Amino acid sequence: MKRNTCIWLLLLCAALLAAPAFADPPTDGGYYVLSTSADLYWFAEAVNAGSDDLKAKLTADVDLGGALWTPIAKDAVNRTDVTGAFLGEFDGQGHTVSNFEIAPPEGTANCAGFIAATYRFARVTGLHIAGARFVLQGTDPLTQRNVGFVVGANHVTVEGCSARDSYASVDPLGGADASTCLGGVVGYSTAMVVHCAAYGNTLQLSSAERRAAVGGIVGENGGAITSSAAYACTLSVTSENGTAWAGGVVGYTSGSGSSVANCAAYENTVYAASASASTQNGYTADAGGVVGCAVNNVTDCYAVGGT
Repeated sequence: MKRNTCIWLLLLCAALLAAPAFADPPTDGGYYVLSTSADLYWFAEAVNAGSDDLKAKLTADVDLGGALWTPIAKDAVNRTDVTGAFLGEFDGQGHTVSNFEIAPPEGTANCAGFIAATYRFARVTGLHIAGARFVLQGTDPLTQRNVGFVVGANHVTVEGCSARDSYASVDPLGGADASTCLGGVVGYSTAMVVHCAAYGNTLQLSSAERRAAVGGIVGENGGAITSSAAYACTLSVTSENGTAWAGGVVGYTSGSGSSVANCAAYENTVYAASASASTQNGYTADAGGVVGCAVNNVTDCYAVGGT
């Protein structure tokens, strides 16, 4: 009898060890229905294990209790190499994920955010972030180049998303040709950022790289930012060896198809400085109420108050 009991206990322990950390959340019409922190962790783990095209709907506000959050698509490499990016959909349905600290990227990954990077047919909509904390220090010349509270690097659509009362400090080691961008909603974008907002965030970027950009909504934009606004944010960038740009809506916007339209900035504090800025090397330090540096179209935008 005792022997049978021991065998049964061993089998039970083995089953528990083999079980997944979190149970599968329910589904509805092809979407996973997420309503708890366990659901969120399950979804992130599933995407990071290779199911990168999953779809999810958030049905409740979720407080992560100050825990460390490993980003969805944590292995996304960078802004040009989209290996590991999220290809699915995340519909926040107006709900908020709050009170968490981002886990730093590992290995060759250099995108950070609630979702590290998006690509192809991905969509991130109606997701709000509050009370998040990102403190990221570079460990090699390629890390932490694209950081945003909602999405680190966006190549598709981010719509109706926001971040509020959150703090980010990014200090990469960088390299001679490296660049880092930090944004209140998206770090780097080549596509659509629409109807997004930032409230009371503090973003600090200290860089030894060639180019550094901080923006209330997007750090660096190569796509289209439309109908978005930043309120009462503190945005600062300092560069030791290159150009520094900071803007109430976007730090730097460039590329033949880029645009910023119908956007606003209210009562933001914006600061940019470069120790190496000069007319000889072409490096500059530019801070603007709406945009730090714009190469292409900025239309129907305005800034009110702030410094």
